Amino acid sequence: MTAPVFCVVEAGAVCAFAVCATLGARRCGIRLHLHERTPALLLLAGISAGGAVFVTHPFLADAATFAIVAAAVAVCAATDAANGFVFDAVTLPALGLLLPASWLYGHFAPSILGALCAAGAILAIYAATQGRGIGLGDAKLAACIGAGLGVRGSLYALGIAFVAGALAGIACLMLQRMQRGSEMRFAPYLAAGTIAAVAWQAA
Repeated sequence: MTAPVFCVVEAGAVCAFAVCATLGARRCGIRLHLHERTPALLLLAGISAGGAVFVTHPFLADAATFAIVAAAVAVCAATDAANGFVFDAVTLPALGLLLPASWLYGHFAPSILGALCAAGAILAIYAATQGRGIGLGDAKLAACIGAGLGVRGSLYALGIAFVAGALAGIACLMLQRMQRGSEMRFAPYLAAGTIAAVAWQAA
């Protein structure tokens, strides 16, 4: 897959997932505003970062799979920033695309293991914090990341996301922009971790 084709596929996937997110929000009675500054910037950053990773590493294996993952995490980061929700209308279709794609590429078992490992890590935190530290939407997004990147890649992504989230939380506390126990929207950090993990592995 050439870089222009990759960017077209990723942009198309982002548009499709954005429509899914909007419909999912409407079903939940939520007004989703992806045109607002912060979500729009996150969406643009996700698309740009995904394209940049592919352009700088044109021989990245399974580029179509990564395009789906990058699009899903970009949209979920934007919706989480906008409304605090990661919608099933995005994560479930993404999984529905990633698992058959992994079968076509011949690594269905690693994809399943990656999804279970990544989702299990988030679910363990969800159970330990009784749902206060992280949400089930984050677990489903992690499953998408695991399905696309496998066990090793998803662990890199989660590790980077947790470190970035912790540093951002400490900075916000020091700057008094949030209080202890305040909600932290985690999907943007999962998106950043995913892009960084793919770039790291491709390097």
